[in-house]
Amino acid sequence: MVMDDFRATAKLPVLEIFHRAFALPVTHFKMLLLYGMPAILCIVVAQFAIATLHELSSSSSLFIYIFIGLLILNLSIPLVVVSYHRIFLLDEEVASKARVFRWTMTEMRFVIWWVLIGIAAMVVTSPL
Repeated sequence: MVMDDFRATAKLPVLEIFHRAFALPVTHFKMLLLYGMPAILCIVVAQFAIATLHELSSSSSLFIYIFIGLLILNLSIPLVVVSYHRIFLLDEEVASKARVFRWTMTEMRFVIWWVLIGIAAMVVTSPL
C-alpha cells in the first residue's frame, strides 16, 4: 500500500481565502447594517426601558428589568447571527431577497443552544 505524496495534492489558496473573507464585510456593508438593525434597535429599546423603569421603581425590582432587557437582547441576537450567515454563505441574489425580520426553526434552535451553553457555562464557572 503506497501513501499519497502530500506534495502532489493541490494546495489551498490561503491568501485568496483571506482576501475574500476580508472583502465580504466591505462589499455587503449595507446588508450587514440592514440585517443588524433588529439587534441594534433591541439594544437601544432595552437599555432605555431599563433606565426608565429603574428611575420609576424601587431598587429591588431592578433585577427583573435587567433580566427582561437581557432576554430581549438574547432573542434579537439569533436573528442577526443567522441573517449574517445567510449573507455570507448564500448567493448575493438569494441573500438580498431574504426578509430582514425572520423567525424560523433555525433561529429557535440557535436560541435553545445559546441558552443551554449559557447555563452550562454558568454551572461550570459558579462556585459550589
